[in-house]
Amino acid sequence: MPGLVPTARPKPLLRGEGRVRRPLSGKSIRDRGERQSRLRLPGWQDAQHSSRDGVLQRPFRFHRAEAFMMKIIKGDLIKLALDGHFDVIVHGCNCQCTMGAGIAKTIKEVFPEAYAADLSTPKGSREKLGSISAATVTRAGQQITIVNGYTQFHWRGAGVLVDYAAVRTVMKQVKLRFAERRIGYPRIGAGLAKGDWTLIAQIIDAELEEEDHTLVEYLA
Repeated sequence: MPGLVPTARPKPLLRGEGRVRRPLSGKSIRDRGERQSRLRLPGWQDAQHSSRDGVLQRPFRFHRAEAFMMKIIKGDLIKLALDGHFDVIVHGCNCQCTMGAGIAKTIKEVFPEAYAADLSTPKGSREKLGSISAATVTRAGQQITIVNGYTQFHWRGAGVLVDYAAVRTVMKQVKLRFAERRIGYPRIGAGLAKGDWTLIAQIIDAELEEEDHTLVEYLA
């Protein structure tokens, strides 16, 4: 598929016969046909799901904190969104209403509506940290929502510029407003903002638990 290069996927936690499983939350997950895990640890829960033919399948176990994890692919996030792979894309912004570098600059050029949403917020306000602005656009007959997440105050300065607490609050809002949609994002806060991606990835995984979310590592 053009523009979409899969990398190693996280090891699935639900194992069985390749059937669709339904955790207690009501969301479905598809296991990968591996041997069912019999390990029981604190935090694991049992559940059962009737198949379409009405036959009750064997109980399975899942860990609610890890059942839905970040997918990782290589490609061009914006192209993938335009090609219909994502309903929502999220990127990190500063609070200065610039969008003048990195993927923010490309988003500004391709989706001027997203930049207009950024300009509608107060320039230089620290109160924006952890908030979001968004624009929903139509391209080639499909809707894409671009989320500007305010994860750093300024683009200038030495040291780490990303605000980890702001990343967490941004992702909480993304989950609240865009649940059950296909969400894509770059390495938010770990490029020009010089943040620790390992820590940021853990924050994203925790806050977007049970959502379909994907890290797109840039591949020209």
